[in-house]
Amino acid sequence: MKTILKISSIFIIFSLVIIGCQPSLSPTVNKPIEKPATALPVEQEKKPNDPIATAMINPTAKAPEVPVVEENKVELATVEYASGFYISYDPAIWQKEGEKPYYDLKLKNEETCILHYQFGHGMDFEQFDVVSFDQKIGSTTFTISRYWRRSTGENILYSYVWDNWNHYFSAENSTALKLSDNCLEQVDEVIRISEAKGFKP
Repeated sequence: MKTILKISSIFIIFSLVIIGCQPSLSPTVNKPIEKPATALPVEQEKKPNDPIATAMINPTAKAPEVPVVEENKVELATVEYASGFYISYDPAIWQKEGEKPYYDLKLKNEETCILHYQFGHGMDFEQFDVVSFDQKIGSTTFTISRYWRRSTGENILYSYVWDNWNHYFSAENSTALKLSDNCLEQVDEVIRISEAKGFKP
């Protein structure tokens, strides 16, 4: 009998040891899968009065045409000088005087600014001085001589010579008064326009 009890006790202890060694299994909980948030489309603000915004919203829409504004064209006049070249000028700015082929062009708002068909004349070099230099305007090289009064430094005559001294004229006045900056700028414009036309009518 004792032997049976021992065997039973051993069996019970062995069973408890086996049961204690088995891992405990916890129930598996299925977590819901989270979907990434989808950004909602932002509706572009429409500006019915904005042609650029309209073109962006509707790619097939044509941009409004911008009207082309033409510049006012100046009606130029010409004067022929004795050596066979023509000077082109704006008659709203210059006034033609004298007789062919020795015309003068006088600046309308400045009577001391006159274009003459000559390249200089006798000067009292105790009162005046001169310097000459070459300057290319367009495709023509001019020899320009600047005369000024020694006592004041004021410019009183500019002469322009080109084509191997075959053509020439000067900006001056008969009383050797100062030539203003505006006068010289207008003379340069006459030369630029005339040279671009090849000194032709």
